[in-house]
Amino acid sequence: MTRQVRTNPFAPNPLARWGLLSAVAVLSFIGALMAFSVSGTSKATTSGLNFTNGFKMLVFIAVGALAAFIISRINYRKLEPWAVITALICVAALVAVFFFKDANGAHRWIDLKVITIQPSEFAKPILVTLLACACARLRDRVSNNTQRRNVRRRLLNRDMLKGNWPHIALIAASLILIICEPDFGTVLILAVTLFVAYILCDWPVIVPAILAGCAVPILALRVFVFSDKTNYIRTRVLEFFSAKTGGGATPDQNLQAEYAFGSGGILGQGPGLSRQKYTWLYAADDDFVLAVVGEELGLVGTFLVLAGFATILLAGIRIALSARDRLGRALAGASTICLVFQAVLNIFVATGMMPVSGKPLPFVTMGGSSTIASFMLVGLIMSVARFGHLAPDGIGRSTGRTADDESDRPGRGNSNRGGKSGRKSGSDGTRRKRGGSGRGRGTGSGRRGRARDTDEGEVTDDADDFEWRWDSRAYLPGACRG
Repeated sequence: MTRQVRTNPFAPNPLARWGLLSAVAVLSFIGALMAFSVSGTSKATTSGLNFTNGFKMLVFIAVGALAAFIISRINYRKLEPWAVITALICVAALVAVFFFKDANGAHRWIDLKVITIQPSEFAKPILVTLLACACARLRDRVSNNTQRRNVRRRLLNRDMLKGNWPHIALIAASLILIICEPDFGTVLILAVTLFVAYILCDWPVIVPAILAGCAVPILALRVFVFSDKTNYIRTRVLEFFSAKTGGGATPDQNLQAEYAFGSGGILGQGPGLSRQKYTWLYAADDDFVLAVVGEELGLVGTFLVLAGFATILLAGIRIALSARDRLGRALAGASTICLVFQAVLNIFVATGMMPVSGKPLPFVTMGGSSTIASFMLVGLIMSVARFGHLAPDGIGRSTGRTADDESDRPGRGNSNRGGKSGRKSGSDGTRRKRGGSGRGRGTGSGRRGRARDTDEGEVTDDADDFEWRWDSRAYLPGACRG
């Protein structure tokens, strides 16, 4: 009896997928609401409310959602060429910011009059894709040429690094340019995100540990000793620790944020009825937007924001663990951590748990570059959710093949027949493989819905079972090759 192969590309993780989309939708709705609430508040007493920024936020959400949809429809294994091209454009934009007027001593924006672009925000999804592709390909190449105990030695081999130097050069150039702006908050977020992508490709921790040990003292010297441009960072850090140790007053911004949270109560004052946003809370639409949420929507609204990011974290981890290759695992995991870690920094600043960092709250803070870049990260996660359960050769997609058609291919037995089918297909003499010698792995031994071709590293799925349990030893070489 012929069975039709399941064609639903989202067969695994429906709960994780819809949970991620629901959380992003709720956070975007709150962000649009806050954008309308804080729009033009500095001019409200003289010229009436101005909702221009609110409508801009709706446009940014629409553009970001479109970008996420387009990225999610592309197989993440084919994103590498696009990532290289966009990384070149990003590096050029990071250089261009130094030719525009600075703001508070920092060169971070390209002011085109109609719109202002912050290239460092777009560097997040681009650099994550670059590093994940490079690390996944290199790790598979090392695994094919040496034993696991020699991975560290092979990492430094020139032949193993061949083909990855453009990726390394683009990542290093981007980080150096962002440091020179300066924008140390973005550098911290990128460092944590790239570290996660590196670790999820099964590389040893020793290399990033050495880099961090060298970079931290250099950055500390630059901030506290050698540069006048970063005096504001030193001032913020010293004021924060002085207030926490009782040696100084609480910074005004943190004090106003506490007033906002306190006056909000359980249910809040109501949308648009915040008082602290009128000149008292200086960055009401940026660093301290969560304080406005707490004042207008109360503890319920604040908890809804926290629950949204917790849902993104759980859904992203579930999608990452369901990916069959290192590239999918690294892309989904690093993109999730990038969103959640940035949200944690903003929440800690708004609640007075760390010095002001200037990092926006994803999907909630008013800002086009941040909003679109956050949606691009969601698009990467959704691409892994869509294509991560498929083998790199496309088996399991809507190709019109049936389960019995797959079993007729030389050297590959039907997964329900196990080694017996492997013996039958191997006896044809067309291709000699382990399956042909009677040692093919199937589901006769209790593994349901999986059959492995040990020579090519391909995995085929049975029509009725797309479930897969992650095993770090079961990798697919060439995961990020188009």
